[in-house]
Amino acid sequence: MAFGTRESLIGIVRMIRHRNQNWSSIAFSVTGTVLPRVIVRVFLFTAFSSVIVVSLHLTETELKLNPITHSLVGIALGLLLVFRTNASYDRFWEGRKAWEGVTSASQNLVRSAVAFAGTAEDLVPLVTAYAYALKDRLQGSDDLASFAGDLDREVMKEASGSSNSPATITRHLTFWVRKKLDDGLSPPLARSLDLWIGQLIDHQATCERIRNTPMPFAYVVQIRQLLIVYLATLPLVLLDFLGWWSIPALFFVAFALLGIEEAGVEIENPFGTDPNDLPLGDFCEVISKDTALLAEGINAGAAG
Repeated sequence: MAFGTRESLIGIVRMIRHRNQNWSSIAFSVTGTVLPRVIVRVFLFTAFSSVIVVSLHLTETELKLNPITHSLVGIALGLLLVFRTNASYDRFWEGRKAWEGVTSASQNLVRSAVAFAGTAEDLVPLVTAYAYALKDRLQGSDDLASFAGDLDREVMKEASGSSNSPATITRHLTFWVRKKLDDGLSPPLARSLDLWIGQLIDHQATCERIRNTPMPFAYVVQIRQLLIVYLATLPLVLLDFLGWWSIPALFFVAFALLGIEEAGVEIENPFGTDPNDLPLGDFCEVISKDTALLAEGINAGAAG
């Protein structure tokens, strides 16, 4: 099968795999973290804090903020950030389960088809093409031309020109089952094969729901507005207790809060190409290899 060659041509942004036991290497890692995305904001808040601290010192102005009031804002902000992070991870995990379902349904479709409908040399390319088409659709592309492989040219042309190439391929999967039904496959077995195709469509719908339904705008705005208010006023609380040390203190507080918020943003859509997104290319390679092996193995066993 030639489907895997596309990944070597365009490259894959693979999920960072790690061992939790490697505490120090993880703790001091930069690659794959949110640091590059938040560092500018952290320095901007730190610079703003420095201006306030220096101005108050030079003018000997006493401008304070009630710590209790500021703490109440911090509690509300903390609750919002926790909920934001949990909601984002739920979306990430649901996306992972959906792709597990795509993998399982693909393998079961090929396994059942080869066992009960005879050889399925033209089925495996369709199943593999479906996986890659779904990956590309979730990542904002519907161009299948670069991994045509063994796919029928007419199917390839139709899928490439479709606004929903995975759906087009599932239609041809259904046509494949219908053809086997016309060739003598029993209706109960044909319905069983069609159920696996239906599961592929269901899992695609789940992935598209996650991708096309962002976090509510009002909720995201509220978190960021509270972040700005909390960090911008934090120097007025810390200055009385820490003096000049309030500047580095705000740097670390800003990094913590902005980093937590950005981590939720990064995993909100798990189907992109960020280092922490799901490795959809790897999933497609597994489907391509395993379905081919299933077809070859069952055919070989039947021949023996």
